[in-house]
Amino acid sequence: MFVRTLIVAMLLLCFSGFSAAATGYADPVHGARGIVYGEYQLHVVSDPAPGEANAAVRLNLTLADPNGATVTDLDPAAAPELAIVRQGLDAFTLMRPSMGEGGVFTVNLTFPVPGTYFVYLGFTPLGGRAVTAMAELQIAGAAPAPLPLEVHVPGRVASETLGADITVEKTPTGHRIDLGLIQPDGSPLTDVDMASGDLVILSADGKEYFHALPARAENATSAAFEAAFPRPGLYKAWALFQGAGKALELPFALEITD
Repeated sequence: MFVRTLIVAMLLLCFSGFSAAATGYADPVHGARGIVYGEYQLHVVSDPAPGEANAAVRLNLTLADPNGATVTDLDPAAAPELAIVRQGLDAFTLMRPSMGEGGVFTVNLTFPVPGTYFVYLGFTPLGGRAVTAMAELQIAGAAPAPLPLEVHVPGRVASETLGADITVEKTPTGHRIDLGLIQPDGSPLTDVDMASGDLVILSADGKEYFHALPARAENATSAAFEAAFPRPGLYKAWALFQGAGKALELPFALEITD
């Protein structure tokens, strides 16, 4: 399990732009954002088309409202959020893009491996509510098959930058996820900003993308979240923290049965 998690972490770190310092992802976005089909549409154009793995790819993203018009005005109090995840959930990046002229978001990335990528853009239209639009993107090449999701919790999980003892408990409003944070080698954790903690969750099929809500933790080195899973099944989560001037990431899989 430890080896598999390290492999996943290596893919994460290879996905250019993941670092919180590099992307400006300093403030966690708490609260679920559901993907609303049939309302807003996300359009993604890559340059070159199709993009190739391990080479620079420029993405231009635009949003169309329910009437088909390009969205050019967003709520200034809610920063947009862009997540890009390979099908199979083995490569992940999260960033805060800015809308440019004509409603275009432009980002430059280097994809670690070929394959189908899910693109999620969370935003709040001016005068509207927060939603997430989803699109797919193809990166050319012989795509390696992702490993099946291996359930990691309850139990101890470690990546290259972070470890945790994780438990999941059913609550009246959903599920509580507790993370007792430790160093990757199991030693006590020091110098981490617990307030920066965020938990991003995706269903195994990529159709559900949301953030868990922060909950009261048991002690100073623990983090807790409340998640409203839409249905039973397999999910992949990424716990994100800031510590010692760098991003700390811990991916893990879990199964919800009730």
